[in-house]
Amino acid sequence: MPAMLGDIVDQHELETGHREEGLFYSARAFFAKMSFSVAHFIGGVMLDYFVRLPFDAVPGQLGEGIIFRLGLAAGPIMAISGIFAIYFYSRYSIDKKRQAEVRKILHERAEAKAALAVP
Repeated sequence: MPAMLGDIVDQHELETGHREEGLFYSARAFFAKMSFSVAHFIGGVMLDYFVRLPFDAVPGQLGEGIIFRLGLAAGPIMAISGIFAIYFYSRYSIDKKRQAEVRKILHERAEAKAALAVP
C-alpha cells in the first residue's frame, strides 16, 4: 500500500507540477484512523444489538444463538467491507510500465530545472 501511494504521488506531481507527499500520507493516516474508529464502533454496536453478547459473558458458556450470530457478524456481514476494498483497489491503474514512464518524465524535468538553475 505505501508503494502504491508513492506511485500516486509521482502521478500527481506529473499532472500538477507539485510534490505533495505529506498531504497524501497524512490523508492516508487520517482515513486509516477514521476507518478503524468506525469499524470499532460498528463492531461494538453489532455485539450489543445483533449478537446480543452479555456484558458478563464467560468464555465457553455462551448459548448457541449467540455463537451463531457472532459467527454471522464476523464472517459474511464483515466480508461486505472487503467488497468495497476490492472495488477501490480495482480502480488503481498504475502498472510497472506507466510508473517507469512517469519516473522518467519527472527525472527529465528535474534535470532540465537543474540545468536552468546553474549560473
